Amino acid sequence: MKKIYNYLFIIAVSINIAKAQTDAGFFHTTGTAAPMIFATDYMANGINPSNLGWKSKRKFHIAIASFGVSAFSEGFNRSQFSKNPIDYFSGDLELTKEEKELATNTFTNSGTTVDIDVNLLSLSLQLPKFGGLAFNIRESFGFYAKLNPTFTDILFNGFNAAYFDSLEINIDGDTIGISRNPKPISEILDGSDIRMSWIREFNLSYGKRIFDNDDMEGFIGIGLKYLHGMGVASIQAEDGELNGYFGLTPLFTPEFNQNNLDDTSKIDFESGYVPIGNGIGVDIGTSFIIKEKITLGFAINNLGAINWRANLVTLNDNILTQTASDGVTSLNLVSGNDFVNDSAIKWKVDSERNIALPASMSFGAGYKFNKNFEAGIDAFFPLNQTTGNIVSPIIGLGGKAKIAKEFVQLSSGLIYGENYGLNIPLGIAFSIKGIYEFGFASRDIITFIGGNNPRLSLVTGFLRFGLF
Repeated sequence: MKKIYNYLFIIAVSINIAKAQTDAGFFHTTGTAAPMIFATDYMANGINPSNLGWKSKRKFHIAIASFGVSAFSEGFNRSQFSKNPIDYFSGDLELTKEEKELATNTFTNSGTTVDIDVNLLSLSLQLPKFGGLAFNIRESFGFYAKLNPTFTDILFNGFNAAYFDSLEINIDGDTIGISRNPKPISEILDGSDIRMSWIREFNLSYGKRIFDNDDMEGFIGIGLKYLHGMGVASIQAEDGELNGYFGLTPLFTPEFNQNNLDDTSKIDFESGYVPIGNGIGVDIGTSFIIKEKITLGFAINNLGAINWRANLVTLNDNILTQTASDGVTSLNLVSGNDFVNDSAIKWKVDSERNIALPASMSFGAGYKFNKNFEAGIDAFFPLNQTTGNIVSPIIGLGGKAKIAKEFVQLSSGLIYGENYGLNIPLGIAFSIKGIYEFGFASRDIITFIGGNNPRLSLVTGFLRFGLF
């Protein structure tokens, strides 16, 4: 049986996941550290739609199955990752008692972020008089967690956690941890913050040049998104107040029962991979090119909301008295052992919630030194603290250089902010006369050369084509 709280805590650590990701998962823009200035054709979708009005060597671009994924935790260091980072999250590595203690120390009061953007289909058409039109289908996942010591101890150590001060053997021979001083969930989770979002978006954007004189060109753009809400979670506890809810597409909905949910008849377990919410989002942007050298950009993204209307449950603030779990067995907390009995955590069916999208505002400026080298700076700010948004501003400074007769594009820079600290992205792209392109990028190359708090990441794409 899929255990409820286990599923909730890191639904995403093994598959996912990302908050408002500033580079949208495209290898061309990730390494530059300044996507506002370097995002062209369909890559402008979700970043700055006005860029679609810019001149383009190729009128039509299409890409299939490009993606970006990254994972970061403040508590990890490079030596832990270098053993085999995949094993920590795949479930193949079973934690020993000593490793559980290490994991407890690692996650306690440490921000953990896992990001994914999967661009299933991206295409754009840019014509001089008409402007530029782009369409994109993207799966975006976002996860952030910061856990207090008590909750982390229970999560990894189960009935061996300090919270449970006595052990008993039940009639089935199972070990049960009992707390003689039981506390409400709000106190156990006090100071913890868990957020997750999983959204599929269908994004149609349009950008056009609105004026052109000898010194400056001006552009505006708008993007409209139809959104499928596939999953959402938000749990915060502070000073005795507990706010917690979550919902998932039926294919992954935990197997609630009458002991932990007030009305299981209102939960859909059978419909499969279908959305549990729908919404509309809007992006707006403007940009200016001065004397074909200086580029300025401004955009506001993700104005709108999703109405979550199915498979949504609210966490009750009940008393946690016991557990039969010995803690999770790996860092894949979805498939790991449960740490509380099904009946220990109580849920209530929630009819619906209208939740704002992770709105953001960004600015960018760039300079083109020659046809082969450009540099730019971006600033990215959250406009709300809704589930899935970044928690602090991000500043990026970087550039790109074309070499070997434009066959190779190298990009790199510096990014600071969010939960990640200082990162050095690096990207390489290959182009065969602009007709076929592929490439790779990392959101932080420091991970592979040394340093603490590494950020494992990969952004790649193999099927990008430019025609006409």
